[in-house]
Amino acid sequence: MKLKALYCAIALTQVTACGGGSEATSPDDSVNPPTGNNPPVTKDMTVTSSVESITLGENEDVTFTLTALDETGTLSVNLSQYAGIGTVTSTISGSTISVTYSLSTLDNNASEDIPITVNDSDDEVAFNIPVSAINTSGEVTLNKVKTLRNAIEQRSVYNDILLAAKSYTAMQYLNGEISKSTSIKQSESLASAKSESFLWGFDVYMDVNVGRIDERIANYENRQIAEPELETLFYSIRDKLTNGAAYLIEAANEIAVQSGSTTPFPSYIVSASPLGVSGFIGNEQYGSWEGNNWVFKTEYQLLNNVVNSPCYSN
Repeated sequence: MKLKALYCAIALTQVTACGGGSEATSPDDSVNPPTGNNPPVTKDMTVTSSVESITLGENEDVTFTLTALDETGTLSVNLSQYAGIGTVTSTISGSTISVTYSLSTLDNNASEDIPITVNDSDDEVAFNIPVSAINTSGEVTLNKVKTLRNAIEQRSVYNDILLAAKSYTAMQYLNGEISKSTSIKQSESLASAKSESFLWGFDVYMDVNVGRIDERIANYENRQIAEPELETLFYSIRDKLTNGAAYLIEAANEIAVQSGSTTPFPSYIVSASPLGVSGFIGNEQYGSWEGNNWVFKTEYQLLNNVVNSPCYSN
């Protein structure tokens, strides 16, 4: 009897303990507080840019935008670390920052960074925008120098005057104005003048040497010399080639006066343009530019055929 009574007492005790555990987790005394009492989550500010990098020519400007996300309080931008070749300004409207970058006249191409720092009440975001600044006027001069350089190497600078003079000889012969023997003499005179022009235009002046020109081009591209020095090189080459052409102009005009239908050439000034190297194109005694097209005067329409000849182009 004692053992049964003891077992019952233990069983009662176990039931009572289970009942006590149930009361500890009643709905009125919840372990987890209501979700409405959780503290707010704070995010760090981020900034995105409408550009990753900038390529800009001299005397130009560009405006790009910065957009702030998750900013707190007042937004501000700091551009004071920039001390480059251009100018940088900004305006702020809400979470958007407009930044304007401007360039003035350059003497060389350049590369730089625009350092930008954006702040709100809690955060700071700093980054750089890379810039490639292009000296556009210098690039035009550089292309002209390269065009003259190639024409010197190919000995093609005087092709237009040679073709014009040969055309005059052919026209006079076909029109019966000169004999075959005279035509041969004109061609021989032209060949002699060509040799003299090549000698004085290409060979005597060492600063027209292709290797020296290549060296100066490399110096400009490496920013060892500036645009004014490149311009000096261009005019030096141009003047030497123009002076060398004097022998050909004289020979061509001797041919021209053999007929009243062939117009003499008043001058020959070497120039380089997208149309090629010529002593006629760009020379206002022969015509004028209409946009990107060169238009010859009526009395020099023959030259229009000459400079568009496959022989001239090659």
